[in-house]
This record gives sequence, structure tokens and C-alpha cells, in this order.
Amino acid sequence: MEISVSAASAAIFVPGSPDKRAAASLVRRALEESGLRPWPRMELELFSGEGGVLILARPAPEFSVSLADYALPFLLR
Repeated sequence: MEISVSAASAAIFVPGSPDKRAAASLVRRALEESGLRPWPRMELELFSGEGGVLILARPAPEFSVSLADYALPFLLR
């Protein structure tokens, strides 16, 4: 397994073919082992080839919801 992690991104090459859940676990573990705090949410991309999978990950933006102005009259009735 080859690992490169920072607070802004992670790249991990693993043999086999992990699914997204396993890939997310590998990224969290790599962050923790590097002394970094695991991201609450992450975006993952998996690329298969050469007998393994390249996992590219980055923290996902925090979840936010905003209402469109046109929806306000319907909600404030």
C-alpha cells in the first residue's frame, strides 16, 4: 500500500478492489496514523488498474441548506 496524505487530500494505492466504504475507512485510518484529524465527510474517487485501486480523497464541504427567495411565501403562510 502506498500512501500520501495531507489535511487537504489523500492518495492511496491498495491492492485488490475495495468498495467505497472500505476506501473511506482506509483514508480515515491513514489520516489518523499521520497525526491528522479524520474529515467528517469526504469525497472519494476510485480508479482501478495495475492489480489495485487508486483512492483519491478530499474533505467534502460541510452540509448546508439555503432557501430560495421564491420559496419563502410558501413557507411563511
